[in-house]
Amino acid sequence: MPLCDINLANGIIWPRQIRLRVYRALLTYLLVMSVLLVAVMERAARKVEAGTRFYFESRALQQTFAAQSPENPDLLNHARQLKEQLDKDAARIASISDALPGAVHSVLPALVLLANQPEQDMLYKLAFTQKSDKSPMLLSFDLAVPESVARTGSPSQVFVEKWQEDPLLAKHFQELKPVRSRRETLGGIPVFITQYEATDKDN
Repeated sequence: MPLCDINLANGIIWPRQIRLRVYRALLTYLLVMSVLLVAVMERAARKVEAGTRFYFESRALQQTFAAQSPENPDLLNHARQLKEQLDKDAARIASISDALPGAVHSVLPALVLLANQPEQDMLYKLAFTQKSDKSPMLLSFDLAVPESVARTGSPSQVFVEKWQEDPLLAKHFQELKPVRSRRETLGGIPVFITQYEATDKDN
């Protein structure tokens, strides 16, 4: 009120410098928020696009599965049943694994080696003995070699070296040792028969 020299806005309106700072701060805030809003809208648009694409792909997959498996057209239900079956199978396997010993040894590598002997060597006898479940198994076998071949070298030593060089036999059996040798006649042919023994490694 100029006539009475009264200024009702005195102390209410900020000075010009403060007003400028506030306006600039507001403009900066609005600019930053605008940039963030654009970024958020772009990210939301990408998510909506990915969700839409996933929906159509899953729907097409469900339709394909229903056409191929009409007896159980629900893909999620089928996957749930498979998971339950796998869990049951895994539990059975775990129970079997717990029941088995820490290491299981097999006589198969020895049978493979004996079956692949040279033609002049012949498996004469083969036996497996085991006194108890906790005692090692004894593998005993006889190899017959023609006398003419035996006199030209040491077939028992060659066989033992072949046995020792086989990594599978070394894994499943203790050291092979010749027990005794004897001379016999098989089918009218003089032969030397060597008996070998080996025990399996403790389980």
